[in-house]
Amino acid sequence: MLGRVNSLISLPRAILPPVSLAVMGALAAVSVRLPFYVASGLMLLAGAIVTLNPAARKLTTQNRAPAPAGVSDPP
Repeated sequence: MLGRVNSLISLPRAILPPVSLAVMGALAAVSVRLPFYVASGLMLLAGAIVTLNPAARKLTTQNRAPAPAGVSDPP
């Protein structure tokens, strides 16, 4: 069962890069700036989705427990 799940997880990693490269190449054939516009739009969309996701708001880059009462944080 784990092998099947692993193969499903790795499938997009094998398929998406060649497709992405082909699409970006086709866009570059039309205009050199077009792939950059499309990529930046997708990145802005992904950032907006993550920003608006309540589960992502709970994440932090600092995984420290709060200091006990009366103890100050180090500088």
